Amino acid sequence: MFNKNDYVMYGSAGVCKVQKVDYPDFIKEKTRKYYFLKPINSSCDNIFVPVDTEALMRKVITRTEADALIRQMPDIETMWGDEDAAREDEYKKAIQSFDCSELAMVVKSLYVKIQDRKKEGKKPLQTDEKYMDMAEEYLYGELAVALEIPVEKVQDYIEEKVGLSLGS
Repeated sequence: MFNKNDYVMYGSAGVCKVQKVDYPDFIKEKTRKYYFLKPINSSCDNIFVPVDTEALMRKVITRTEADALIRQMPDIETMWGDEDAAREDEYKKAIQSFDCSELAMVVKSLYVKIQDRKKEGKKPLQTDEKYMDMAEEYLYGELAVALEIPVEKVQDYIEEKVGLSLGS
């Protein structure tokens, strides 16, 4: 169970702050408590999630875990499928896992792929840019909360710590 003021990763909303755990006013029967979640990096209003839900929701990683992940980034393997459709499926699975290591692998893989295309004088594929944006949003949003820095400073933080450029 999560508590008020906890930061959680929740589905496609990304990082959310638990505003409270209570019975919503809009539900007449007070038989089921809900998490009142406020997405951090979104203009979205509160999200109401039943406490007993089986939805993918977990606590945000700690600062120690975030720093450990960042130190490991140079060693994270890039993912390469032989076909665009297979590679896209890998990206989808990794992003839907909401696992920071998987998200870092997607960001790193797509960064390398996009840079390679630019060197060849080609534009990045829209699909690659779409998945890069999603993976960065979730990964950088979580790292920002864990590291207590603004999300727009996460990429600089990573570059400073490990000399690795990731992302756009």
